[in-house]
Amino acid sequence: MKLFNSFDEISPIVRKHFKVGVSTNVFLSESEYRALIDKNRLFYEEFNGGLLLFKKRENDYLCYYQITDLNLQHENLFEADGKLPIVVELVSKSVESQNNMQNFFESYGFKKNLERMRMKKKEQITNNAKSEFAIKYADPESETKIMQFLKQNFDEHTGCIPSQDELEKDINNKFVITAFDGDKVIGVLHFKNDKNKSEIRHLAIDKEYRHQNIASALMCEYLKETKELNSSVWVRKDNDEAVKLYQKFGYKADGFSSVVLIKEG
Repeated sequence: MKLFNSFDEISPIVRKHFKVGVSTNVFLSESEYRALIDKNRLFYEEFNGGLLLFKKRENDYLCYYQITDLNLQHENLFEADGKLPIVVELVSKSVESQNNMQNFFESYGFKKNLERMRMKKKEQITNNAKSEFAIKYADPESETKIMQFLKQNFDEHTGCIPSQDELEKDINNKFVITAFDGDKVIGVLHFKNDKNKSEIRHLAIDKEYRHQNIASALMCEYLKETKELNSSVWVRKDNDEAVKLYQKFGYKADGFSSVVLIKEG
């Protein structure tokens, strides 16, 4: 596993492995690459038939891949540093393709952790849900509380929890909506906008405050600000409550699904 030291190193290596028939989940932007390199958090492993990129996070590595031959077997592949777990998400609209990728990763010791499906906003449904609690965009003073809330409500490996730097940037960009009871964070909706698209990254309510219309109120605020954008969200297939919430606001499954696998360190 090698460390990328500059952005100029990346393009020729990644481009070399973008071929007809490649299986990949590499869709990082230039700014994302640069941010990871600046923090010494992007590693790679090149082999006959593919390329692996490893994003080092607080408690694991997130794996991105470009693989052209699923039948090849290599020693010491996916070893990273041998200490931290490796997480990979396989995204596809084809069940057969996804199964083939899952078999490949499982042959290297990965185990399935969960399944997600993507939902997209298909219609703008008017909903004026109100909450007795304060719904507002996050301010920098709330950053620590929001990070604690995310860590309490999402799995450290599969919850896509942002880094401190990423959260700070998203708060400044008005991508985090919060619900407060006094000075306590009881709900968070975290999203990202990019040109004509918006993606909900996290939506959670404190378990003691659920079923009080807070999630709907957060969604109303979010859709008010992003109504002109194409909105999507990845949701666990077994989270019936979340699926019903998004359906209430006009979201429908678009056929894409993902499987998240983990290889323990």
